[in-house]
Amino acid sequence: DGLFHQGGATSLAVEPASAARLDAAAPGTWSLVEALRMRVRDDIERRFLSPHGRRLRDAGGLLTRLDGEPRGGSRQLNATHEYWHFHVDKANKAAYDYSALLYLADGAGIDFDGGELEFVDHNAERRLVAPRAGLLVAFTSGLENVHRVRRVTTGHRMVLALWFTCIDGASPHVGAEEDGTSLVEGACSLRDEEGGPSTSSCPPAR
Repeated sequence: DGLFHQGGATSLAVEPASAARLDAAAPGTWSLVEALRMRVRDDIERRFLSPHGRRLRDAGGLLTRLDGEPRGGSRQLNATHEYWHFHVDKANKAAYDYSALLYLADGAGIDFDGGELEFVDHNAERRLVAPRAGLLVAFTSGLENVHRVRRVTTGHRMVLALWFTCIDGASPHVGAEEDGTSLVEGACSLRDEEGGPSTSSCPPAR
């Protein structure tokens, strides 16, 4: 039914086969998740692709909870899996052109500790995105956005992770942000005056 554990990560595939499980937890959840996916896709198209007249299609999605310790049981695929290493999404699946994370819980000790999203840019400078419920982070999925999730130490980090691919098969356009990263909350972009990611939400990592 699409539910599995890998170390401290528990994921549910966002696909029709998962609809019954989601709606059993709370009626209407599947419809809400689908509406969020379409809204995120439309937002990425508008912010990254609208000048080029290109469209995206869904390439997969996961509802993911990160815990400090691995969960047991028959759904545990790899109890030693460490989710907190740097990686590139497109290396996991070639169809990934754009990635998006929608936070469903607050960090900084409110719902969980740790779990910051960390990027490394071309000159090895590191930047952090502080988890905040309702924050959407969208970025191109290639080598220009090497990233990781820092280890969750307490509580549960909940996100809706989505991936999209260009319908025409062309390479993704990085857009106005040099690193191809956009930080969005609701309908408002968290950007500075020059159009880059907001330094208040994406400070250099210590």
